Amino acid sequence: MKIMNSKLLLTATALAIGFATASAPASAADYSKRHYHGSNTVKHSVGVSRKIDARQANQARRIRQGVRTGKLTRLEAVRLKTQQAYIRQLERSAKRDGVITKRERARILSAQRSANRAIYAQKHDRQTRGKWFKKWF
Repeated sequence: MKIMNSKLLLTATALAIGFATASAPASAADYSKRHYHGSNTVKHSVGVSRKIDARQANQARRIRQGVRTGKLTRLEAVRLKTQQAYIRQLERSAKRDGVITKRERARILSAQRSANRAIYAQKHDRQTRGKWFKKWF
């Protein structure tokens, strides 16, 4: 009888611990994803990420179009693509914890504005790949 009660008590304790851990957040990062972050952060929402991704896609399209038309030299295209890779890295590191702070968002948007100006400047700087490049593309 005493052994039966101790097994029952042990089983009940294990179930109680299991329910307690299942209902509690696994980590501080999980907790922060579900709760208010204060005035200096922006919840990682689909809207913020979607705007950043749309701008990235537009800039990549403009670079491809510049290469296709010959307005960008090979070296200019490589530099612009490197700049785009840096922006993608900034975005990944900002999303890593599930929250994009205002500072991270401002940094990403600043890098995108800089890339936007660089794309425009390189496409309009009168350097072209020449007429011979169409043979290769």
